[in-house]
Amino acid sequence: MILIVGASGFIGTKFYHYFKENKVSVRGTYFSKAGDLNKEDRIYLDLKNGNIEEIKGLKNLRRIIFCHGISDIEICRDKKDLSHAVNVINTITLLKYCKDLNITPIYLSTSMVFDGESELPKESDDLKPVSEYGKQKLEVERFIINNFDKYIILRLTKVFGVGKCDNTLFTAWLDKLMKKENIIAASDVFISPVYVMDVLSMTDFLIENNRSGVYNLGGNEILRISDFAKKLTIFFNYDLACIKEVSINDFGFQEKRPKFNSVDSTKIRRDSGARITAVDDCFKLIADNYKITIN
Repeated sequence: MILIVGASGFIGTKFYHYFKENKVSVRGTYFSKAGDLNKEDRIYLDLKNGNIEEIKGLKNLRRIIFCHGISDIEICRDKKDLSHAVNVINTITLLKYCKDLNITPIYLSTSMVFDGESELPKESDDLKPVSEYGKQKLEVERFIINNFDKYIILRLTKVFGVGKCDNTLFTAWLDKLMKKENIIAASDVFISPVYVMDVLSMTDFLIENNRSGVYNLGGNEILRISDFAKKLTIFFNYDLACIKEVSINDFGFQEKRPKFNSVDSTKIRRDSGARITAVDDCFKLIADNYKITIN
């Protein structure tokens, strides 16, 4: 059995349905909302208090995928005690349970464990997070590496979907364009967004092939955020005047943002033999889901 911690979130929900569709025994935890998890598969888990008794009753649990937590960078900074309790202290409580029962953890980390000054950091590069969120993810990474013989750590860049109104990067922008609203996008921050189905399929490959270690996973295209917004706008035949380019500083964030939210994905591409889906191909999937005909 696989347990997905955070199965009601965007990535967690995708994992849950991916394994259900592939006839894998899977359960999922939720906190505020259960979403569309089947009633018999859902487990309430509040990682603010670290109570994991419901999980301890599961039978034949072999792997736990950790895709939960407080990921809002500003909240991690402003509510440091709360975010550290959820993202670190009580996550480690659950990891200790994994270790006691020889359960393999699959931990979704972030490219923000790097300092964001290098365009393509490798797995072995120095880890110098500049945000509280990145520091918390790195703390858990180090616990896993120091305490487990077998584990998978995935350092992800910005993850997006292609579902209608799923409120991820590109669909959120398209929704704005369709409502005749402007897109405000930073011109001084670079990203390499990765399609959520690539995250699922490559994680599944690593599990099925009994791989262990740290893997970076990002998209195969690195552009300024504003350039991705332009790319989407041109693809869907909207006026580029809808794009308002600003500095990241204009958003008034208190926590520093890295210049590059990108990673070198050579290792996972080599080990899996898989192709990372191109952004243009994802735009076509978005068009299909929105029933938009592109000339």
